[in-house]
Amino acid sequence: HKREETFVVRTVLKEAASTALYGFHACIHPFEGFYNIKHFRKRNGLAALLVLFAVVIAVVLKLQCTGFLFQIGNPEDNNIFLEILLVVAPICIWSVVNWSMTTLFEGKATMKNIFITTVFALLPLVIIYLPQVLLSHFFTLDESAFISILDAIALIWSIWLLLAGLASVQDYTMFKTILTSVFTILAIVALLFLASVFYSSLQQLVSFFTTIFSELTYWIQ
Repeated sequence: HKREETFVVRTVLKEAASTALYGFHACIHPFEGFYNIKHFRKRNGLAALLVLFAVVIAVVLKLQCTGFLFQIGNPEDNNIFLEILLVVAPICIWSVVNWSMTTLFEGKATMKNIFITTVFALLPLVIIYLPQVLLSHFFTLDESAFISILDAIALIWSIWLLLAGLASVQDYTMFKTILTSVFTILAIVALLFLASVFYSSLQQLVSFFTTIFSELTYWIQ
């Protein structure tokens, strides 16, 4: 039984790793690549988690290990757990809200499909950030433009992959994909605003009851 379980685990991990590596093909041929990841590639959910792990590593390395000439702030003051959260949380929020929006526009992708597509669309961060961190230790301030160019390429490439991937898995036109993406961003902004209002109101409510409790305690004493 142990041998069978080990064989199954190895098979699952091998299939997931194969799908994760196929993501690099999707970076060059996004429409075909994301369609195949959705319909034909095995263990795409586990593969997405492997890619997400790689993306988190790339972002953390960029924040922590970039050459001191190009560092923003002191790396020792950074909170790694917060950095990880700032990568994972937006992906999850985007996946949920985008799925909610696309259900209103006859989208054909599940929340899982959107999450997988979003994660794979971030592969350019892995491709670019890792060599960028290495190069930052050899570049001078006069060559800082190259660092900025690499950042711009990673951002634009990821946005393009996200739009192409969503169009593929949702069976949308590019215009409809951009439209639903804009609505998704607006919905996220609205949710964040409501969350901040709720948090502020909650703080005031807690402060109010704390004050009352303090007054009652004073009078009782």
